[in-house]
Amino acid sequence: MKPTAQLPHYSTHAREFFLEAARLLPERLNVRGDFEEFLADYLQESVKFLLPDNGYLFDNHDYKPSMFELQRLPYAMCALEFEADDELYAVDSGLLQSRKRIALCFDPWQLPARQQERLAWLRGKDWADGFPERALAVMAVFDVPGGWAASVGMLVVDLAEDRPMTVKEAGNLSAMATAVGARLKSKGSRYGLPATFVTFPWRSALAGQDHEQAVENLYIDTIDETRVVYEFLAAVNCSNVGTSETAAPRMLNERRQKKGRTLFYPYKTLNLFPPGRRSSRDGGGTHDSPDVHLRRGHPRRLHEMHGGETVWINATTVNAGQGEMREQVYKVKA
Repeated sequence: MKPTAQLPHYSTHAREFFLEAARLLPERLNVRGDFEEFLADYLQESVKFLLPDNGYLFDNHDYKPSMFELQRLPYAMCALEFEADDELYAVDSGLLQSRKRIALCFDPWQLPARQQERLAWLRGKDWADGFPERALAVMAVFDVPGGWAASVGMLVVDLAEDRPMTVKEAGNLSAMATAVGARLKSKGSRYGLPATFVTFPWRSALAGQDHEQAVENLYIDTIDETRVVYEFLAAVNCSNVGTSETAAPRMLNERRQKKGRTLFYPYKTLNLFPPGRRSSRDGGGTHDSPDVHLRRGHPRRLHEMHGGETVWINATTVNAGQGEMREQVYKVKA
């Protein structure tokens, strides 16, 4: 974990790329740009959060059942930016390494109507067909040589039914899960998260993928992002966690606006308070607040005599007593 010296602005750069792709695809390849338009509008309208390297917020990266009740979106559409290091890459996997990541997490029912229409066309189904009433959708956006790409589909979790379960409870892993896990040399987890893979058939066919290949690629593309979303939602919904906002750079945006370029966006970061103190939940913190850099922690449900709330418990602090650290991914409030 390290302080962020400069805001990454992944969403801005990715949006510029997808806007240009949406413009060029119809005239050069006779391909509709609905997918790129969906991504560009989402990156414009979503609330952006800056997360630590690899999106790590907990010591143990697993789908713990105790964290499932915390899977509630703070906003209808979130974009979680993080940098991926070599730990998330298997050299002999045959896959390209992507360091710049954006995990999109959203409630499909709360999307603007035009976005729902785009997804309906991409799915080849009526909009409401197959979506659970309490749905959490995850998509992955990532850098590739020369630009940006995204998972050709989305992973959907039914928040009423898809509870985490152990491998033993789930029975034998599917052949695909076993093969992909071995290919990526992913670390074993005690728990798995049931989910539905919603592919975009027409765009997958354009890439020469049948349904099975499309599902496997979607699975691979969203492995890291789904885990990041799960940890983020568990953290942000602890009662002693709030958010603060770093404003978009005004002078840079003025220059970008004159050139007709996509503007930089503000970022939200997580603020952690000692157990027993409630967060304001209103984004009232500022980056002028001290002080200590949290390495990682875990949620804990307090006994009923202490309110029965779920709070974040600090794991390790770095640079305690060494003065203020600015532009951190998240901070502990004294």
